[in-house]
Amino acid sequence: MIEKAALSDYHELLSFENRVFHVPFLRKVPKLYRDPAVCTESHRIVKENGKIVAAIAAWPGELQTPDGTLHAVGIGSVAVDPGCRGKGYMRDMMLCCDEIAKAQNADVGYLSGYRQRYDHYGYVPGGVRHTFEVSDYFVARHKSAKRYRFLPFRKDPGALPDLLSLHSAQDYRWARDDFFLIASSWYCHGWTVRDEAGAVAGYLINERWRREIGELVLGEGVCAADVLVSFARDRHLRSLRVTLTAGQIGLQRELLQFAEHPTMEAPAMFKIFNFSHTIETLGAWKAQHCALPEGSLVLDIDGEKLRVTVKDNCCTAAPTADKADLTLTKEAATMALTSPFAAPTANALFNAWAPLCPLSIPHVDSV
Repeated sequence: MIEKAALSDYHELLSFENRVFHVPFLRKVPKLYRDPAVCTESHRIVKENGKIVAAIAAWPGELQTPDGTLHAVGIGSVAVDPGCRGKGYMRDMMLCCDEIAKAQNADVGYLSGYRQRYDHYGYVPGGVRHTFEVSDYFVARHKSAKRYRFLPFRKDPGALPDLLSLHSAQDYRWARDDFFLIASSWYCHGWTVRDEAGAVAGYLINERWRREIGELVLGEGVCAADVLVSFARDRHLRSLRVTLTAGQIGLQRELLQFAEHPTMEAPAMFKIFNFSHTIETLGAWKAQHCALPEGSLVLDIDGEKLRVTVKDNCCTAAPTADKADLTLTKEAATMALTSPFAAPTANALFNAWAPLCPLSIPHVDSV
């Protein structure tokens, strides 16, 4: 009963999602709904008597690192008409998205939503992102060495090549085919950071609540404190809350020098489809940035045995028939590998590595 949405379904699909969620999806997630072809290509729907009664979006994405690319599928806009609930449509659509992920050779799936709603389908809270409070005391008293100007992306289109260069220079980043459009998702606003000479010094993405900075990327040598204080004063904000991904180790260290209340939170729910590639790609990234103890152990993940080895700043995960050192379900393995919030395992070496595959996703890249 599940079918791929056709172009002729576009307006009905958009109206259906708006009605079920009581939000304007064209404004909320323009990367998914602005282009009818993109929207319908990403959606699977269920119809009764020719009318859409259920829908789900499966959005392809890529997490890029110097050691490889993780292919992902973002699940979103999961909607069932209130009058048609209890018929198993959500279950069928989630299973359909698993098939889409496998057909696309996806390594990982991710979504936002209640844990009790999606853990039935193998999705568990995972990953990590870091938040920092820039206090009103600091904003009022910090003596900036430099001041910066902030131009909305829509008024500074000429900055796009520099912004793309800054984004691409990160060694842990989500691919963006339309930078400005993605930056406007979830009611966010992008700002070019320019120095006093007019040169692009970085960018930030301001979330729906003005004091929330969901993404901050700066050029080499640019002082984060100066930029943040300049932004707060420019926008008449007393304080700021800044979110950084797991990959922004340099900025994390910088904000720890002056920010208050550093915290960690799980950014999404994840489901790993390809444990070997996920471990090798993100494990290699972590091994090059953190002092991971060298060693080798065999993981049994629901019957799939992998020998995981950390050596010479590399991480490998190869199939093996050797006896397992640690046995985990797929859900437990996903949490233990990707998140600092998982309970310690019975293996000391694994606990020293964990999280070996730190997943992180900026808000605007969510679905």
